[in-house]
Amino acid sequence: AALKTEVATYQLEARFMRALSYWHALDMFENPPFVTEDDGIGSFFPEQTNPNDLFNYIESELLAIEGEMVAAQQNEYGRADQGAAWMLLAKLYLNAEVYTGNAKNTEAVTYSKKVIDAGYTLEPNYAHLFMADNHNSNEIICVEPNTGMFEEGKTNLKTYQNIKWVKAQAEKLPLNDNIFDFYTISYGLRNVSDINKSLSEAFRVLKPGG
Repeated sequence: AALKTEVATYQLEARFMRALSYWHALDMFENPPFVTEDDGIGSFFPEQTNPNDLFNYIESELLAIEGEMVAAQQNEYGRADQGAAWMLLAKLYLNAEVYTGNAKNTEAVTYSKKVIDAGYTLEPNYAHLFMADNHNSNEIICVEPNTGMFEEGKTNLKTYQNIKWVKAQAEKLPLNDNIFDFYTISYGLRNVSDINKSLSEAFRVLKPGG
C-alpha cells in the first residue's frame, strides 16, 4: 500500500512537470508540438497545437492534480507540491489574456493568495540571496558563454561581491568535480548544443545529493 501511494505521488509530480514544460512552451512559442499518453508509442511527427487548446490542457491538468498533491511545504526539497501547482496556475491565469484573449485576473488573484497563505516568504533584502551564508553556500558562480550577456550580468549584479563569473559553455565547465550544493540553468537547455553533455557536466560538478 505504501509503495502504491508513493508511485501515485510521483505520477502526480510527473504530470505537474509536464504541465510546467507545456506552460514554458506556451509562453515562449504558443503552438508547440503536442503529445500525451493518449498518443501511440513509436516514431512520428506530432501535430502542433494552438494557444487556446494548450492553455485549456495545462489548466485542466493542474486543476485535476492540485487537490491530490503533497500539501504545500510538506514535500522534500526539490519536489513539487500543492504550492508549486498553485503558483503555476497563478502564472497561467495572469497571462491568460495574452494566451487566449480572455482575462482570468480573478483566478490569478485566487491562486496567488493560496501561495501567500501557505506561509511562503520572500527574502526582504534581495542582496541576501547572494551572500556567502546563503543556505551555507560559500559562493555563487555564474557561467555564461555569450560575451554580451556575460558583461551585462556582471554589470547588473556588480554590487553582489561574492559572485564569481566564469565565461564558459555548459557542455564543458572549467570547474572541479563535486563542489556545488545547487545547480540551476535558467531557460538554458533550449540553447545548449548538446543537452546530454550539459546534464553530464551538471551532475559532475554537483556534490553527491546536490
